[in-house]
Amino acid sequence: MGGNLLVNVPPRGDGEMMDWFYEVCDEMAAWMAHSREATYDVDQDVPLPTLDKTQNYTTKRGNIYYSLPNEDRVIFISDVTEPKSVTLLRTGEPIDFDYREQALHLVLPKSMETKLPDLVKIVF
Repeated sequence: MGGNLLVNVPPRGDGEMMDWFYEVCDEMAAWMAHSREATYDVDQDVPLPTLDKTQNYTTKRGNIYYSLPNEDRVIFISDVTEPKSVTLLRTGEPIDFDYREQALHLVLPKSMETKLPDLVKIVF
């Protein structure tokens, strides 16, 4: 999408950033190492968070959706075909899902959850 991330963190008087700023940047770099495919060169025609389609933030590239579980670790997307695979993007581990009446429903297992956003890769 060609954007920039503005961190809104001022430097110290000597121009150096706070020590914790570098830790946050390292954490973000680690997340991007495994999840960057969900953020670059993505399409704009995914089901956007609306009550009738999904409440999950989702990006798309070709036949792949990258979806963020809600606060209850749930992903629900309607008006889709049955997925060929559903995996945790960070690790590639498969995730069990339920598909019926053109709707996908899954709950990210608590054991797969981290403190950072854990995206689910859904291949159609």
